[in-house]
Amino acid sequence: MTNDLTLESARNLTDIQLLAAIASALSEAADGLFCACVAVSVAKERGIELPILPDVFRYALEIADGRLSARAAMTLSRYPFVIRAVMNMDHAMQERLADGEKIKIAVRVNGRIQSAERSIWEMSQMQMRVAFTDGKITPWEQQGEWLHKSGHVEPVKGSKRAKIKTNPIAQELVVTSGRISIDDLRSALLPMGLQIIEVYKGKKITVAKGAMA
Repeated sequence: MTNDLTLESARNLTDIQLLAAIASALSEAADGLFCACVAVSVAKERGIELPILPDVFRYALEIADGRLSARAAMTLSRYPFVIRAVMNMDHAMQERLADGEKIKIAVRVNGRIQSAERSIWEMSQMQMRVAFTDGKITPWEQQGEWLHKSGHVEPVKGSKRAKIKTNPIAQELVVTSGRISIDDLRSALLPMGLQIIEVYKGKKITVAKGAMA
């Protein structure tokens, strides 16, 4: 049993036994996380003051009500844009994607649209938004149609990413030239009591005052 595993006993296991022990421990951890998320969700409903919890518990309700796999959340919790992309897919698919399974997406190469296989770890936020819709994987041909109509071109790898400095007292953001993602902007706004509310279908981004996540 994994509870009895020590470094000494683990070194006596075969490779297959080690992998089985890892899989068993992760499964137990996911089950424990699910139970904890259910308890945390109900505690929040009752207004109970909770201790500081790991980042994954920001998705406690989504895990508790089944929208997000606890197993996938353990891997993805630090990447909110990935969580949003896979949310509401069946748990088995969420877990396979978190583990690096590749899917077909549409990419533009030398001005032409073609298919390519990518894992979520190799995809941009925009590619995820196009590839995952309504809890399903969009066929790459439909993704290609969107690319063609929108004229969207992915930034060149290695292009400069913008840096953000905040001044909560003056309520100011200082942004250097370069690319900036929604998640970067969200993190910068939170200390000033601001939260980005995204409405994807309406293609609208608003900033709400005093709405802390």
